[in-house]
Amino acid sequence: MEKNRVHYEYYHLGMTENVPELEGFHFHTLRHTYTTNLLSNGAQPKDVQELLGHSDVSTIMNVYAHATREAKRTSARLLDKVAGND
Repeated sequence: MEKNRVHYEYYHLGMTENVPELEGFHFHTLRHTYTTNLLSNGAQPKDVQELLGHSDVSTIMNVYAHATREAKRTSARLLDKVAGND
């Protein structure tokens, strides 16, 4: 299936069915979700880079990967442990 066809179907569904939940949603958001989920579940950044087809791993880390609440909590616990507050 061509990339443009996927976009057409997505926007066509959103406009013709008047689905309020899709308002403001962009199809490209799925790449961000996919990347964040892979990395937060232990995937190696270099592997994710190749899956997404990027030439530089920094692109996925700086553009696509987002810190999750759980990742932030884990980092805070690690900081407490390092500071001796565990």
